[in-house]
Amino acid sequence: MDFGGSLGSSYFENRLFLNYLPNFSWNVVEQAHFVVAGKKHIQDEYLRFYETIDGCVQDIKPNAILLSSVLQYLRDPGKIIDTLIKIGSDVILIDRTIVNSNSVNNIYIQHVSSTIYSASYPCYSLSESWLLNRIGNTYDMVADFTSLDFPALRNINSEFKGYIFKKMA
Repeated sequence: MDFGGSLGSSYFENRLFLNYLPNFSWNVVEQAHFVVAGKKHIQDEYLRFYETIDGCVQDIKPNAILLSSVLQYLRDPGKIIDTLIKIGSDVILIDRTIVNSNSVNNIYIQHVSSTIYSASYPCYSLSESWLLNRIGNTYDMVADFTSLDFPALRNINSEFKGYIFKKMA
């Protein structure tokens, strides 16, 4: 399950490798307008789109969950994390997530460069300890890494990180 996976960009980035896996499917849970476009233009036997976590889980039992550049944009990231943990997937992969070394989650306004498009969004810098504690009761962290170098985040004592978690036995 690719939660917040847009139109399957991670699927397309990794499709060459995925083709070697037997019986794989890539299932994106995303906002309604992405789901409508995905189903209309690119959904096939391997790539599928869902508006809700429950809708996806009714069709498949995901063995892995990917959250790439999404947690910091959610209204309640803790609620989503808790919901995804309850699915019981073997692996949770979190990538391109803004974290800080403080004990609290901080919220900021992210301004998109007008050369891309003019917009602003609320955006969290999640407390790394909060994130790890939230997942750590059910999953072991097997890897963590810096996922993007974005110097502007240093101004708020934050960085983009990624994590790989494996379900505890």
